Amino acid sequence: GLYPSFFLSRFKTVLTLNGKTEEAGSVLGLRRVLVIFQFFVAAVLIIGTLSVLKQVSLLQNKHLGFDRDALVAVRMIDRFAGANYLNLKNALLEESDVLSVALSSEIPGGQAFHGLEVNPEGFPRGTMSMNSLGMDEDFLPTYNLTLKSGRNFTKDIVTDGRDAVILNESAIKALGWTAEEALGKDFEFTVYTGGAEVRPASVIGVVADFNYQTLHHQVEPLVLYVNKHPYYSDFLTVKFASGDLKEALDLLRAKWQEFHREKPIDFTFLDDELQKRYASEMRIGQLFASFAALSIAISCLGLLGLSAFSAQRRVKEIAIRKVMGATASQILRLLSIEYIAMITIAVVIAGPFAYYFADQWLEGFPYRVALGLETFVFTLALSVLIGLITVGLQSMRVTLINPAKTLKSD
Repeated sequence: GLYPSFFLSRFKTVLTLNGKTEEAGSVLGLRRVLVIFQFFVAAVLIIGTLSVLKQVSLLQNKHLGFDRDALVAVRMIDRFAGANYLNLKNALLEESDVLSVALSSEIPGGQAFHGLEVNPEGFPRGTMSMNSLGMDEDFLPTYNLTLKSGRNFTKDIVTDGRDAVILNESAIKALGWTAEEALGKDFEFTVYTGGAEVRPASVIGVVADFNYQTLHHQVEPLVLYVNKHPYYSDFLTVKFASGDLKEALDLLRAKWQEFHREKPIDFTFLDDELQKRYASEMRIGQLFASFAALSIAISCLGLLGLSAFSAQRRVKEIAIRKVMGATASQILRLLSIEYIAMITIAVVIAGPFAYYFADQWLEGFPYRVALGLETFVFTLALSVLIGLITVGLQSMRVTLINPAKTLKSD
């Protein structure tokens, strides 16, 4: 806004009324610089938008090492629900639409994977802690977790309810064990249910790593153990058969009413809950996309103004070329080549800046997309296409003028 006001105020009235202006060359040069800068900003935002959207797509679609479809997590909202969860579980399992039901202290994507002091065989006491997940015997099959060695907890072996643990792959790697070596190892751990309780246990299985935390974190060592104490009976995960989920949810609500009439049910689809964990990244992507669209619009206005200014100064040249037999496509190419070069310069300059800032943002993710060359090629192609459309519309208007009207004064 300041540029045209200062520039126009310097015009001399006599020259202006005669159709002449001063310093046309410097004006054109400054406009070129401004257009390059505008497309530089637009290219940075386009590259940033593509990077964010690609990362969000990775966060939303990466396989997490467990099934998450048709899983509904029901929060055990008070001590009564936690202590009597088995009644609701058995009632649900009687229904043909319910494939399995599992109890756990937390669900994947949550934050309450409390650290426990652990004393693995062969390590000094009191020197190590690991994240933990309390559960019942049906958790692994409900989430379809993969055992690398050993077995799952079972109700048929009474000691599994107290003296057995399953470790994930990250845990045995941290301990320097193989999946087979870990089986049978002593693994004492301390739980807190009103007070510290030291439990001697042994490793009965090793489960393949799964992303029990969000993808903002690497998979960390995890101890899985049976814990049905009301303090830790926080969630029932219900796995429904594929079909009409509305009917399944109506069934779930009805069973809850029979189980705990005093309070409303609190449930969520596990897939939806995991998506919510990346709401911040989704907002950033939407914000970048909005600013990129706005920047492209402003850049097109600048380019339109520059192309109109330049074409107007070359009206007679274009008329002479048409008289000499130049085609519309040749004239369009003549008028467009300069702007393609300007846009290319802007994108090439923007590339390193955008790469640096995108790479800095992506460093916060242990699981991240690669900033491939295709992102920059797409940005260049999109910018050139937008530029060609903008310039083409203006150039076609000039090329359609009858040369006789343009040259009759000469």
